Order: sequence, then structure tokens, then C-alpha cells
Amino acid sequence: MSMISRWRRTMMVGAIGAASCALLLTGTAAATAAPSHVVVAQIAAQDLVSVELTPRILAGSVFLSISATNNSSAPVDIAISTVYGGQTFTAVAPGRTVATSVNTRLATIPSGVATITATSGTTTETTTVPYGGYPIEVVPRTLAGRVHLSVTATNPLAVPADVVVTTAYGGKTFRGVAPGASVSVSVNSRLAAVPAGEATMTATAVAGGNSITRTAPYPAYPGQ
Repeated sequence: MSMISRWRRTMMVGAIGAASCALLLTGTAAATAAPSHVVVAQIAAQDLVSVELTPRILAGSVFLSISATNNSSAPVDIAISTVYGGQTFTAVAPGRTVATSVNTRLATIPSGVATITATSGTTTETTTVPYGGYPIEVVPRTLAGRVHLSVTATNPLAVPADVVVTTAYGGKTFRGVAPGASVSVSVNSRLAAVPAGEATMTATAVAGGNSITRTAPYPAYPGQ
């Protein structure tokens, strides 16, 4: 079977309802969040289904909003799964979109993948949709004999924000980061090995002062 995969990043405001955008049919729960948070969607398309995954922050927890559209001309069974849970939909009509919102019950999540399995008759198609750590991820690396902490932070607010990244070894402030945009910094620990620790990001709206703070852990890293 031929397979076409394509990826793109789309930014929408979390408060926008599903009815206002044909591509973002991930429910309207985000409309109740205060403040609203940006939607950063990952999209994959194949023969039977197209899939969209959106991380959101609602009531302090990260949710994975996942939708799948039947692209075929026959009913399709669609199973959506993640390490945090999922849902199965049977006999999804051609052209119809189904969606689920998976509560990770975590304030910050590491990178991972969602798996969507579509079955129509004797044909089964599996699609994996990766997502990055949200809204902060830290990866230790060894450069020139010293451990560096590579930190990526995403502004989850629906407005421009100042994003401050801090670690035990230093950090950086980024001014006026656009909604949904990611910033990165490599912090040199100046050590050949570091104990387990965490990186912190705080996003504060440029106007209004709303803020959100999240941390991401990293393991002890002996260096290489």
C-alpha cells in the first residue's frame, strides 16, 4: 500500500471552538481554560486517515487532543492510543472526524508518540504522530568534555510572553516569544558529570501579566 506522510505545525488559539476551523476538531474544552493556551498541532496524513495531535494545558494538566478523519470511501475502525490512554471508534463514516482528549495528569510531559490504527475490511494502517516535550524539555549532552543542558521551552500562552529558562547552572531570558513558539538554550554546567536535577521555564504575558511555570527533570548524567 502506498503511504504519504507529511508534517506541518499549525498555531491556533486554544479558545477557538471546533466549529470555527475544519482542521481543528479536538473539542471545545479549551474554551473554559483561563487563561487560554495556544494550540500547537502535529498533523499526519495517510491513505485511510489523517491525524492531528494538539497538546494543551487545562486546569494545570497537559492534555493530548487527538483527532482522526476517515479519508476513505468506506467505514473505518479507528483506535487512538498513547502512554496515557486512548479511545477506539468503530465504523467511522467516510469524511467523518472523531476526537479524544487524553488527560496526562502531568504538568509537563516528555516527548513521545501517539499511535493511530485504522482498519477497513482486510486493510490495516498504522500512523504514529510524534510530539515534543511540552511545554519544557531538557536533554543533557556532552560537548568538549563538559555536560551541557539543552533546554527547549514553548510559550503555551495565547499571547506573546517573556520566557525565562533556569537551571542550577544558569539560564536565559527570551523576550516577546510568540504564542506557540519554542526557544532553546544550551547551558554549560562546566562539569564532566552532573547529578539529577530539573530545568524550569516561566512564561509571563507581555501584556496582562498572566504567567505559567513548569519544570522538567533530567537524570544524573555521567558524561561520555
